[in-house]
Amino acid sequence: MATLTTGSPATPPRRRRVLTSPGAASAGGRDLTEREKRFVREYLVDYNARRAAAAVGYSAKCAKQIGSRVLHRPSVVAELAARGDKLARGLEVTAERTLAELAQIAYAPRGYVQDRDKTAAIALLGKALRLFVDRHEVDVGDATFTLSVGARAPRTGRRGRD
Repeated sequence: MATLTTGSPATPPRRRRVLTSPGAASAGGRDLTEREKRFVREYLVDYNARRAAAAVGYSAKCAKQIGSRVLHRPSVVAELAARGDKLARGLEVTAERTLAELAQIAYAPRGYVQDRDKTAAIALLGKALRLFVDRHEVDVGDATFTLSVGARAPRTGRRGRD
């Protein structure tokens, strides 16, 4: 429970209790519980929150919902990010290296790589470099609009609300 103090300098402060959820603390504000630590270890096995929740002892009936809730706790998010960064550094995974490997597969001579693997590599490269964006011009009265299909929409700071 947290407390808030309200009031003006002329009136005495009034204390009000505010209920907070266990995950409401900032990422650095509290340590992980033992169960959350086990959850993080299990989650990193196959990135399945439902299975990880069931594996650490949460109810199998509610594992999907509980796994989602635990996965969104700030302290768990921070731990997963830290472990992901450590893993990426250990494996030396970078965007440049990944794109270079995809390019080697995509442009390897025929016979060295199966055609479906080449096609998949080319598709992933094109997607990563945003080469496959369809643009359509639409004339409406005196105005001409250009629509981009497949491009990312600009971020507005609002989550899907108009």
